[in-house]
Amino acid sequence: MKAKKLLAVLLVAVMLLVPVTCVANAASGVITAGPIKTAYTDCEYFNPQGLVIEFDGNTVTYTPDNAKFAFMPALNEYLSTDTTAIDVYYDNTFVGTVAVTVSHLYGDITYLDNNFHGRYCLGCGAVEARLAHTVDEFIPNDDGGLFIQQTETGTCTGCHAEITQSIAGSEKFDDIFDYDNITETEGTILMYIQLFLVTLIQMLTGIQ
Repeated sequence: MKAKKLLAVLLVAVMLLVPVTCVANAASGVITAGPIKTAYTDCEYFNPQGLVIEFDGNTVTYTPDNAKFAFMPALNEYLSTDTTAIDVYYDNTFVGTVAVTVSHLYGDITYLDNNFHGRYCLGCGAVEARLAHTVDEFIPNDDGGLFIQQTETGTCTGCHAEITQSIAGSEKFDDIFDYDNITETEGTILMYIQLFLVTLIQMLTGIQ
């Protein structure tokens, strides 16, 4: 009976001591030197070159062939402008974080539509500096007509695209009855106008 009690006491003691022992022997690490590069664009991956950690009392310098290193985001993931830190793991143990800055990488100013130009981010595709076109001189295209506004074209000084716009009030109302200077479409429009007016007058006056 005494032997059983003694065994139970020993078992309880072992159960109490094991967790303490496990905690005491848990692996731990800390970053002692950050990587060389900490500023990135969103077209790049994180580069841990230069990273040094202290792990279980040993100094470990990052090398690409050391499979015990792991990172979040992973080394094969493009960084985003929302990324401010990289989590560092060694031998499945969290070691610390590396602060980073990530910015957009914009291309050249380019044509967006007939009203604006801007720059696309080469990483995420976001548009920066959406600005109205600036044209120093427009040249009329002499393409207007009856009820058709004339257009003019110029070159934007920002994106160098050709920009075409209508000239307000440029319809050729002065040519309504000058059949030598109107287009076939304008002549057809005038014909229907005349037919409509004659019919309307007849309806109003009762003339058959």
